[in-house]
Amino acid sequence: QAFVALHGLIPLRACSCGMAGKKKGESEGGFCIGCIRRCGGVTKKVWVACGRPSIHTFFLWSGLIFLVCGLSTVVGRDAAQQFFCTIRPQSEYGGMGCGNTSSKLIGCSKPSCYRYALNITYMEEAKKASSALFEKFIDATTDVNCNNVLSQAAVTSPVAAITQMKKVASTALAVTQSCIDYHCGVLLNTLNNSDLVSSTGVCTDKYGMKDSTESKKCQCGPLLISNVFTVGELAVPTAAGTSTAMQAIHSLCGAAMISKMYAMCSWAGVYPIWCRGTTVTTTTGTVTNTTTTTRTVTKTITTTATVRRLEDQEDWDLVAEVAEAGEPDAGVEDGQPAPGQEEFLRPAQAAGAGAAQAPGRSLQTDPTATATAAAAPSPAGLTNSDLQDYSVKDWSPCTCYQQCTPGVKTRVVECLTDLCKAPQPASREACICDHAAECQIDDRLIALLVIFFIQAFIALIIFLCYFRTLSHTEDDFIIMGFRKRIGGFFYKQLPPFMRIMVLAQLFQVVWLVLDVWIIGSAADPAGGYQSDCIASKDLRLVSIITSILSVVQVALGKCTKTYARKPDWLYAPERSSNAFPLKQFRMMFRCLGP
Repeated sequence: QAFVALHGLIPLRACSCGMAGKKKGESEGGFCIGCIRRCGGVTKKVWVACGRPSIHTFFLWSGLIFLVCGLSTVVGRDAAQQFFCTIRPQSEYGGMGCGNTSSKLIGCSKPSCYRYALNITYMEEAKKASSALFEKFIDATTDVNCNNVLSQAAVTSPVAAITQMKKVASTALAVTQSCIDYHCGVLLNTLNNSDLVSSTGVCTDKYGMKDSTESKKCQCGPLLISNVFTVGELAVPTAAGTSTAMQAIHSLCGAAMISKMYAMCSWAGVYPIWCRGTTVTTTTGTVTNTTTTTRTVTKTITTTATVRRLEDQEDWDLVAEVAEAGEPDAGVEDGQPAPGQEEFLRPAQAAGAGAAQAPGRSLQTDPTATATAAAAPSPAGLTNSDLQDYSVKDWSPCTCYQQCTPGVKTRVVECLTDLCKAPQPASREACICDHAAECQIDDRLIALLVIFFIQAFIALIIFLCYFRTLSHTEDDFIIMGFRKRIGGFFYKQLPPFMRIMVLAQLFQVVWLVLDVWIIGSAADPAGGYQSDCIASKDLRLVSIITSILSVVQVALGKCTKTYARKPDWLYAPERSSNAFPLKQFRMMFRCLGP
């Protein structure tokens, strides 16, 4: 007892808890010393298995290093992506510019009022699956006609979007009800959010979207006095209004929206123009009246019996109809559709179908045409496999309201004969738009984390194989059974494969460090190749962790190669006949580990 207490190896109280296992006649001190010896034996076995430099401990610690690197890359990648999604694409904010993004961002070139309203609606009501407008948002983003309406240059505000949706409601370009419901929600946030409008003319910045110079500015204030409304047109809460914009809001968004707009007439400061018997107070902002020139556009369609395209002239019919009604030409200039408009044109519905709306969340371009093609009788003696395939063109860029949100991409699908092989390929597909930051590194991060996890898996398998044979000698391998042959394969083939993966890993890590610390620092902060990479602290942290641990793993392999002895039954002499540079490459390759 005195020996134990003097050296502090184990408190006497700790021994008392195990007195039930003390042998008869054994003193308390003897029992404690025996307990210490047993614990020391266990500790020795753990040290031999995991701590002492050897072949199997090298693979154990290498596997743990790879696992830590892989997990840090996963966490850092997600955090870096979230950071990059906050970088604005507009060139006036230091971004790459709306025309230079890899995706088509509908809201990028819109005025700040409309952009902020779209952002707030998405964050508050559509970002999560449990959000009130989540389903409406997903349906709206995959509605090609809805994206066409929003992409028009004349649509500069939520009010203009609702007005244009009303104009096309009786045409083949009608938007879905989900599109209407979602953008009525955008309009409601425009009139209801303190970041956008205020009765005092001073707004907040709860979402951190504004610059310091505009933190108190009401970006949507000018909308309250816009001349798209008629002065005093809301005499009562149930009035439908007299202006085209107010009537469109009443028709599509309902009486509840009108009641909300009427309630704003109680504001004491900024007074909306639609309120009755008031003097309009001018808020900070500029209202621009744009005079548009109406053009009548015609298009001649020539068809033959052997060529049947899956597009139609319904968009041109709409332009002619709008022009005859005296309305703007909706983005058509010089007899041609607006840039990017032609790739989103919906095929014609059945003749005389009127304003049939597209089904929500359907990614087939024309279900009617597909059903008709499937039901059409095949020529005599021909089966579906004998028919010609559809001609399919490349996908368009992903179209979204803003970066890092769901959207839709389209492609042209056409049949060059009277009948093609069923089923018809989809002409629309859901997608997610990429961020607009100058740091295209995500694919390499994915490749790097895949390499790390593969290395961790292989290293731990090799460790188990070596650990299983710690007590084996050459005599144990005189008779080779099936299980030993399988184990021998892992012994001989997996270590070289892991060294190959280490080379690929080192290449990716060095490339990552160059992009983040060298190229990112040297690039022009206002915009240049990989100029935004160094701005992400999470990406910087990932590069530091992976580079340091990679150096540690290589050094561990070199030390193990030098000081640990490989089992005799795995020894393979190096060939001296290799010439330059193969010999030097093999030397470097073998230095990466045993």
